[in-house]
Amino acid sequence: MESLVGPHDIVVALSTSGTSPNIVKAIETGRARGAFLVALTGETGGTLAGKVDILLDVPSRDPQRIQEAHITIGHIACSIIEQLVAAN
Repeated sequence: MESLVGPHDIVVALSTSGTSPNIVKAIETGRARGAFLVALTGETGGTLAGKVDILLDVPSRDPQRIQEAHITIGHIACSIIEQLVAAN
């Protein structure tokens, strides 16, 4: 990740618990390289809650429900991006 992330990039992290060590490290690396940081997590946000610019924390502690919500959020985000790109 370090070789690919720069100041004009967005890093999107998905972690059900918000405490996955590799994901936390990726976010810390993204911050150090000046990227904009977004995390999708479960109810508490975990460690990622205090490390990102936007936290989308699904109000559940059930991993299956959290992951289903993350998939839905991803589809919505892709649809919005497609509409914005098509408008230009």
